[in-house]
This record gives sequence, C-alpha cells and structure tokens, in this order.
Amino acid sequence: MAGSVNKVMLIGNVGRDPEIKVSKNGDSLATFSLATTYSYRPQGGERQDSTEWHRVVAWRNLAEQAQKYVTKGRKVFVEGRIQSRPYTDKNGLEKVAFEIVATQIEFLDSPQSGQRDNGEESPRTLVASGGLRGGKNGADDPFADLDDMPF
Repeated sequence: MAGSVNKVMLIGNVGRDPEIKVSKNGDSLATFSLATTYSYRPQGGERQDSTEWHRVVAWRNLAEQAQKYVTKGRKVFVEGRIQSRPYTDKNGLEKVAFEIVATQIEFLDSPQSGQRDNGEESPRTLVASGGLRGGKNGADDPFADLDDMPF
C-alpha cells in the first residue's frame, strides 16, 4: 500500500481559552487544551472515567477564528493531524511534545452565557484555508521557530 494517513478526530471540552502568539514569520498561532473522557467498567466494578488532555494547535486564519469563538467549557469536534516535536525544557532536558494540528473545529453546543461575547454570532464550523506551506529546506515551515516558544 502506498502512502500513509495521519488523521485525528476528537470530541471533547475546551479546557482553557486559546493562547495566541505570532511566529517569527508573522503567522498567528493559537493553542488550547481539549479534554476527552473515556468511560469503562472493570469486571465486577463501578464505572470509571479516564480523562486525557490534548494540546490543540491552530495556525493562521484558523487561529484567528479560534481566538474569537473557542472558549473554555465549549464542547467541540476537532479534526487534524498528530505531530511530535522535540524541544529542550527550562532545565536543559530533551523532551518530545505531542500536539494536534487542527484543520477544522466544529462546535457541538451553543455559547453559554458569560462566555466571550464579541457581538458576532458564533459559526458552527471553523475551517483552515489553504494549508501548510512547504518551501525548500523548511524555509516556509510554520513550525521552524517553535523552539523559541516555551511550551
């Protein structure tokens, strides 16, 4: 079989409002956490819940849309790809971060009262336009300058 697939689909609750940054090449970057919960019942036991936290990254126009509409507590569907990225922590230790690079964010609920109100009606789906640029030698790689970002 030729080719490969790297596709992630998650449904969960936003754990914090997006944090917005601008990369060295001027692209907007939004990050937020997403909690997914798996329920199971061990043999002869009571139902147990296990929560996983995922780091979601949105770039460019999707980042700008996420800043406007994604808020803590909202139930969302996120589609994208998983990416691993090596980095050095503040203690000088080499580590690997795993994150979901979003290509689509769909709202599965309505905004709650008290959530960010920017005077606009919240859209149902946010979609990245275009895609990642792929220049020679990573010159247009939007992740090239992430080593300077402490996360």
